[in-house]
Amino acid sequence: MCSRVSFTRYSGDCYAYGLLASGHCDLVIDFGLDPYDYLPLVGVVTGAGGAITDWQTRSLCVQSDGRVVAAATQTLLDQAIRTLQEPD
Repeated sequence: MCSRVSFTRYSGDCYAYGLLASGHCDLVIDFGLDPYDYLPLVGVVTGAGGAITDWQTRSLCVQSDGRVVAAATQTLLDQAIRTLQEPD
């Protein structure tokens, strides 16, 4: 996956989602999050016109597994999820 993007950054916490919501990045892929980490981000990302789900395209909820994909557009989110599901 890293070879398919122009820039990666690790451990941005919520800062990366702020960059996405403000139009300064296009995609955030995260894992190992707890509900208190990702649930507040749903309103921020969707309110800015983006899309956010788990890695299986399911809406985020308290029972989600902590893997999150957020993108500037639904099309980009769909492309990222397809790429995540490809075998290495």
